[in-house]
Formats: sequence, C-alpha cells, structure tokens
Amino acid sequence: MYKEKLCENNHKIHLLHDVSLNATLLHLYHLNTQNDAESIRWKNHFINDIWALLSMEAEYLAKYSMIKDDPLVKQAKEWIDGHLSEKILLKDVAGRIGLHPVQFNTRFQNLFGASPSRYLLSVRMEKAKQYLTQTDYTIDHIAQLCGYDNGFYISRVFSKHFRMTPSQYRKEYGLKHR
Repeated sequence: MYKEKLCENNHKIHLLHDVSLNATLLHLYHLNTQNDAESIRWKNHFINDIWALLSMEAEYLAKYSMIKDDPLVKQAKEWIDGHLSEKILLKDVAGRIGLHPVQFNTRFQNLFGASPSRYLLSVRMEKAKQYLTQTDYTIDHIAQLCGYDNGFYISRVFSKHFRMTPSQYRKEYGLKHR
C-alpha cells in the first residue's frame, strides 16, 4: 500500500510498504557483522527486496507523477533499451535527440527518477543476472551481450553492484539451483 506525505513545497512523496522496508532494513542491520554463507545469502535477498521496492516506486512515480510527458527522453530511453549490447556514450544519446548532455541528464532524471548512467548500469546488471541464471554463457560472452568489453570488467562492475561475483551469483541462483 502506498502512503503519501506532503513536503513543504506541496510535492507528494510516495512510500512503498514502509513497514516492510523498515523490517527489511532491520534484518540487514542485524546481519551486518555476519559473513557466513547463509548470512550473505540473506543479505543479498534483502538487498534485492529493497531494489524491487525502489523499482516499483520508480515505476509508480514515472506512471503517476505530475511530470509532463517528455517524448524526446522516452525516445532516448527506448533507444538505450534497444542497444544495450553496444557501447553507449550518453553524450551521443543526448545528441541523437538534440539535447545538451546536462539537459538530457536532468530531463531523464525528472522523468524516470534516475540518471541515464544509473539507469543504463541497472538495466545492464539486470540483463547480466538473467544471462547468468538462464544460460551457460561465459562471462566474456555475457559482457559482450551487456555492452562491456570483457568479462574482467563486467565482473568488477557486477561485484561492486551486487556484492558478489558473477560466478557466485550463478552458483547461488543459476539453472542447477531451481
């Protein structure tokens, strides 16, 4: 259930399942100092739960916010979504729609609740997770499919983003564990 709160400037803030979020954060707090395999698995579960709540919030805000429709920025997002396996320079995406990179960044963030670079990273990481759990592709091949030059680089990005290596993620959530 969504809760709405009014800020000083009369903008609404929507909070998704704040009781659930508070409980999840409390679990993470208690697991903070534990680093055994079971605790790490639970930490990853809770972090993914928070990510899902934030994603739902972003979708809700994009769908129901008072922000005017921005067809140029939507066009840019669709282009990004269709070219994830390619090298994407956001300044070039901005140029494709005739905007200065700073203006593109601001308008994208206003419409979708995340910067274009954060969005691109998140979409690529989600795609990498899908490949890791649904295929037996090598890390190098997954890197290419996700727009990265090599497996070493995507492994670094993935590990930083999810706090586990792609190999660990595949072992934990891959095809053999379903």
